[in-house]
Amino acid sequence: MRFTTIAFILLLLGWVQYTVEAQTGEAQTEPPTLNFETLTLDQAIAFALKHAPLIQEAELTVALAELDLKRTQLWKRLIPSLTLHHGYNPIVGESRVGIGLSLDFNRIWEEDDKAKGAKLKWFNASVYRKTVQNRVILSVTQSYYDWVVAQKQVELLLDQLSTQLKLQELQKLQFESGQAQLNSVLNTLDATATTQLALIKAQASVQLQELKLKNDIGWDNVREEKN
Repeated sequence: MRFTTIAFILLLLGWVQYTVEAQTGEAQTEPPTLNFETLTLDQAIAFALKHAPLIQEAELTVALAELDLKRTQLWKRLIPSLTLHHGYNPIVGESRVGIGLSLDFNRIWEEDDKAKGAKLKWFNASVYRKTVQNRVILSVTQSYYDWVVAQKQVELLLDQLSTQLKLQELQKLQFESGQAQLNSVLNTLDATATTQLALIKAQASVQLQELKLKNDIGWDNVREEKN
């Protein structure tokens, strides 16, 4: 009766895959929370490093490379072929059991080359992940800066519009009492309308920048997964 190590390898590989999936599942079950009214740059970067699409792709690449590395390492450990012999001598009425252990050196060298290749693949995947992380940090930082600048622009325009509206009311009273000319009132009305138009554009810019920031950090992807 001959036994090979295939069953053991499949069992161990299944356990490794279960462990990786379990750890990934635990990370994904963490409820993401962000308040965009008080969002800081550090919070945006931390969220992006977990949920940005590029980060998730890089993490998957590393996980697959690590799984392949563990698989090749298991093959190296279980290369010896174990053989169990069983025989029965009817003349003397005895049963004999023998165990044989054999090594295939060609297979050892082949698996060693595979292990080296898998290790190099894992190293390259790790470097790629670090590169992606730096790229995401830069992208999120730029998006966050543009978003904040757009918000500040809205705040300035709101203050300017408030001042112009007060001036408009004052000039209206002055015009009715004969203390201001019509041209001054019209100029103030024109300036107020210009500011209102600029405010509308600035508010639209804030929405666009916020959408870009959410896309960079992976906010929409997380919401789709929850739904």
